Amino acid sequence: SSSQYTGDVASFTWDTANSRLASAFSTAGYTITRNAPGAKKVSVVMSLDEVTATARWGYLNLKAGSHHIMIMISAATAYSDTRCIVRGADVHDVYIPGSIGTTDTRFEIQINPTSVVFYRNGAVISTYNGVFPSEIESVSLSRYSEVSSGTIYFKDLTVSPSISYADNFATDTTERYQ
Repeated sequence: SSSQYTGDVASFTWDTANSRLASAFSTAGYTITRNAPGAKKVSVVMSLDEVTATARWGYLNLKAGSHHIMIMISAATAYSDTRCIVRGADVHDVYIPGSIGTTDTRFEIQINPTSVVFYRNGAVISTYNGVFPSEIESVSLSRYSEVSSGTIYFKDLTVSPSISYADNFATDTTERYQ
């Protein structure tokens, strides 16, 4: 629900028929953020309504203090690429040809004890070998374009482990369990 997000929530609309977020491109960048304390694996599906001569960008960003792990996609008729970025104690910034078009593409970031692994449609596209210095606090989705036309879609944002609350049988009401 939109109540889980902060930022430019009004610039993203829910496409009920296709179960996805839609955001019309403009020359202003827009971002929505949700808390995701302790996230170790985050994935999202992105697609565009069309690929044009002018580049459009979509972002999946994990933040921990001043440190970031990011997948940035860009697409235009002349090129498309996926950029895998880790900014913290070290810098990892790798461009991989091919990224996204009008077909749904799943992007995933897996944080391991000694590495961060980036995936596109289940295949490893980049690995940062090093320890990410902080625990993830939040996850953001962003978009930007040099022209005000077209739409980017985000769906199936998955964050794990998800927040889980254990029942406290000593203090919870027993009626709930009867």
